[in-house]
Amino acid sequence: MICKDFLEQGGLKLLLQVTDLPCLPVRFIDLTDIAHALSHLFRTIGENDHVKLVNQMIESITSAMDACRPLWHGPSPHSQWLSLENGGADEFLREQLGRLKGLSTRISNLSEMLIGQPWSHARPTTNLFQALGMATGSEFIFDLALLHRNCFFEHAALSSSSPPHSPTSAAPSTLIGTEEPNVATNTKAMQRESGVRFMARRMHAVLAKFFKCECTLPGAAHSQLL
Repeated sequence: MICKDFLEQGGLKLLLQVTDLPCLPVRFIDLTDIAHALSHLFRTIGENDHVKLVNQMIESITSAMDACRPLWHGPSPHSQWLSLENGGADEFLREQLGRLKGLSTRISNLSEMLIGQPWSHARPTTNLFQALGMATGSEFIFDLALLHRNCFFEHAALSSSSPPHSPTSAAPSTLIGTEEPNVATNTKAMQRESGVRFMARRMHAVLAKFFKCECTLPGAAHSQLL
């Protein structure tokens, strides 16, 4: 009853927006108990209405992808990533990178819904395929594949390049959220993977997981996607 009231009053929409908060660190999904609690909460909601949960997750993911489109779609997404990595990005582009943080968490949680909910029954599975657009040629899956391809490219390209030399160019705390509790630890942060490189690797990993989960769905082999 509590979960039903939560959904009816729009609580799920607010919950999906939590990961867009600028105060959250770039490595939020890997470092905090809050991220694990959020994932558990989504699973609990899914046990009550997994079709509605997936539908709203897809809507939220689509909105987040549109908000950071220059980083994965268009004539020169690589130049945008280089600007971010080298410290030459403006505030608008840094905000778009911040959107990837929330997007990666949403996609990861959606993948868990795909493997953790009972999709063996015909009606829920049909609703899921309709939401994903697997049998109708929806742009959702196509855009996710394009996002995956570009993030994989950026992961490979940035990983093979030499680390930036400017102490202000790659510190993750200057790009998304607050990476270090103590701002004076820039030297220590520089010895680690930058926030930009982390997001490229993270997006590649969560999207690879998503497509693997999708391929295991009952009837996926008969969809137009595969």
